[in-house]
Amino acid sequence: MSSYDETMEPSWGEDPISLDNVVDICEQILWELHETNWHCELRALDAHLLDMSKWGSLHWWEREAQVAKVWDRRATRSCLTVAPCWSEDNVAFHGVRAPAPRWKWSRSRLSAFLAVVQQWPDVPEDLRIDVDTLLICEADEYNRLQDSIICLYMQMFVHQFHHLPIAPIRFA
Repeated sequence: MSSYDETMEPSWGEDPISLDNVVDICEQILWELHETNWHCELRALDAHLLDMSKWGSLHWWEREAQVAKVWDRRATRSCLTVAPCWSEDNVAFHGVRAPAPRWKWSRSRLSAFLAVVQQWPDVPEDLRIDVDTLLICEADEYNRLQDSIICLYMQMFVHQFHHLPIAPIRFA
């Protein structure tokens, strides 16, 4: 750790922190903490519901790569990348409701989330659809599926861990 120097310019990532942007930086940090916690809780629920402790390493890594698609568009993804990725263009946030701007960019993340929950036990029939339909669905169907997927996640989490989980939210 370097010594204090009054000429130092603090930064968050590549963004310099100043009095003008400190509130925005704090909001981003809080959202990142929230999002990272949600990613970890989704991983924990998925591993618990599928009893992944009995799986081999390759099968485990394949599943973690599938779960990571829920939040990470990069080609090389892993559940080890639980922190939100700000370096990509057009970051697609969860919780974007149609017809908000950029809601269509969130369809691939919701489709990946649906692919994950479809492997869980006792998935309702209305969620047993082709995940690719989410990539082309209209606003009303997108919102309905988003509500159903998040509701299922919340119910499963409470049933397994006996407390409320972190739910994905949109960065404001």
